[in-house]
Amino acid sequence: MAIQDGQSRRRRCRAVVRLATHSDAAAICALIHELAEYEKRTRFCEVTPEKLAATLWEAPPFQGPTVLILELFVPNETLHGVDQSLESTDEQDAHVLTAAEEADEVENTRMWRSSEGKAFGHTNGFQTVMREVMLSPGMVNDPALDSFRPSVARAAGSEIEGRSTVAGYVLLFPNYPSFLAKPCFYIEDLYVRQPYRGLGLGTLLLKTVAAQAVQQGAGRVEWTVLDWNANAIKFYEGIGADLIPHEWRHCHLAGKALHSFSSSL
Repeated sequence: MAIQDGQSRRRRCRAVVRLATHSDAAAICALIHELAEYEKRTRFCEVTPEKLAATLWEAPPFQGPTVLILELFVPNETLHGVDQSLESTDEQDAHVLTAAEEADEVENTRMWRSSEGKAFGHTNGFQTVMREVMLSPGMVNDPALDSFRPSVARAAGSEIEGRSTVAGYVLLFPNYPSFLAKPCFYIEDLYVRQPYRGLGLGTLLLKTVAAQAVQQGAGRVEWTVLDWNANAIKFYEGIGADLIPHEWRHCHLAGKALHSFSSSL
């Protein structure tokens, strides 16, 4: 649906936050590498799709490492430099879920399987989140759009020609702060790809995690932020997060140092 907004015609498009599946391993890997580049930490990034597939889905959602994927349906007319006569290719390269199939998928998320095929009977009450986002003609300049096409187009809008893309993700896991004596969530990664920043998608991911924390009775959600990321710091302060002063230093024991230290036991 198009609406008039001053001189521009804006488009309503759909954003979807859902549990990641094994078919998302390559997209998650690419997102993690983008995040490592953004944080100037590429030398530490050893992730591959194969490593993710072997380790990321070994526990039920929110009982171990959990990834929520954010998909966005991008109407063709909002894409910078794309011929508006170009028809959607989603149905050629990826199955597009009908409304009935989406309803079935939400129901089916209650049964989750590990990478070994072991079935778990619940997903801790998580349900796929769908929200509308407004885009203006030509505002999305995403050269990598087709590289992040989901294998199943869950965010498509049947009345608009366009493409579904993976726009971001959040990776979290449960932790247990001893002072609080309650289960909590720790966010390891929160990332939105550059072409889709400023649309509220990071807020949507963070609110989805917060809602799941409340639903499960978690004591808090915590994460870290780089001290040079002024925009993120301002945003986190704006939502009411407590930013603890520099009283702690992160310690990593890995690689040769880890093996050397453990060998002395």
